[in-house]
Amino acid sequence: MLKRSTFLLGLLLSVAGPLSAQRNTHPATPEDEFFSLPWYSILDAVHIDLGKHNYIELELVNGSQLSRFQNLDSLLLVFLSDMRPFKDSLSDPLSGKRVDYRVDTAGRKMVRIRETRSTGTTFLLGDDPALLRLRQDTVFILLAEKGDRLNRLTIVLNRFSDLENWITTGLNSKMQELTVSKEHRWAGEWNAGGRPAYLIKDPSITRKDDSVYSGSHTNDYLELSSIITIQNYKNYLTPSVALGAAIWLNRKNFSHEFGIFWEPLFLFGSDAHGQLQTYRNDLLVFRYALGESGTLKDPLLPVGLNTNISLGYFIRRSGNFFEKDSWRLTAGEAKLLGNRLLLQPCIYFNNVFKNVTPGLRLSYRAF
Repeated sequence: MLKRSTFLLGLLLSVAGPLSAQRNTHPATPEDEFFSLPWYSILDAVHIDLGKHNYIELELVNGSQLSRFQNLDSLLLVFLSDMRPFKDSLSDPLSGKRVDYRVDTAGRKMVRIRETRSTGTTFLLGDDPALLRLRQDTVFILLAEKGDRLNRLTIVLNRFSDLENWITTGLNSKMQELTVSKEHRWAGEWNAGGRPAYLIKDPSITRKDDSVYSGSHTNDYLELSSIITIQNYKNYLTPSVALGAAIWLNRKNFSHEFGIFWEPLFLFGSDAHGQLQTYRNDLLVFRYALGESGTLKDPLLPVGLNTNISLGYFIRRSGNFFEKDSWRLTAGEAKLLGNRLLLQPCIYFNNVFKNVTPGLRLSYRAF
């Protein structure tokens, strides 16, 4: 019996391992991660079209961070002053440039400059052929908030050298428009076609939405789930498969999950004739989970904690493993491999917490 249970545990881990490894086949470098936004860390984001394919985007940890960008002209003056020692590196008229500029909470500044060149040369033909530049330049200005939280100003322009000419051209007034009360500043919200809402007074300013910001779901939704688990009950290693559905309700900054699952547990033992038998015991599980819908802290990190509670009642018993009116209670869980593997304590009991038996569950979230 122990050998068979051990085999099932190995099978579960062998399935979970390759699937989780395939999620990130091209891991980012430490430098890329340092100059990137943490997932699900942005609550508000806008796109500002400046014409001629130039634009800026502002991504904020929360609405209060807008004040740090109110004087955008001053911020750009400081940035350009810091870039003067690299003027020669940024002077090539044909290369595409990306500048990452990060300021931490202590005021320390870090910069990374990358240039890309086309493998060929493009010309605009005429009486006198002229070199044609097709690449735009990009500037990312990141201002740290708390811990690993970052606000980001993205500037996309035809030439980096044009940035100095943007100062005092009205960028501050566009930032000021964003402070108008929410009751009348936007013309609607997202429609079925995916077109973003725009600012009534200045339609060049539109809202942005993305699953890397506050999550792939911002409204209430229904989720179907399948969870494969190996757990111990007394001296048994017991596999199970849970199938069910959950309703997620997003209220302000919190998400509430209300779920119901059918979960058959499979135990193995010998019958009266000494033959190995499989005994199925079915649980009806009710689950509640609480999460921060807009301010999750690094949900893709390999290790973390989830806040939830579940109560399951044995609606079918076989093999005399569980008493009448038996229950299973779980509370909280550690998440591994980006919320794919879950480690969860539990207790089994009957009636009102009689014959309490502790246990530990290792689950793989199939979908």
